[in-house]
Amino acid sequence: SGPLHITMDHGLPVVVTRVGGLAEAVEGYSGAVLVEPGDPAELRRGIELATTLTGRKHPDPHSWEANARVYGALFSALMARPELSHT
Repeated sequence: SGPLHITMDHGLPVVVTRVGGLAEAVEGYSGAVLVEPGDPAELRRGIELATTLTGRKHPDPHSWEANARVYGALFSALMARPELSHT
């Protein structure tokens, strides 16, 4: 998953098999092509489709900045709860 996130951070197309949490990891990423595992013809189709996604930078919906915003909102919401306040 590390190389996947580096690829998305650079906005490059990527072909990903539907195994583990990889499908969820690319959710919302316009540069991702999902293929079924163990199917060479499906992999070939995915690679061919991914070549049509070259030449532009795909925005990473799971960037560090996006993750920081989500965590910031979570922490703010938690700190706003009186039962969690330490004052």
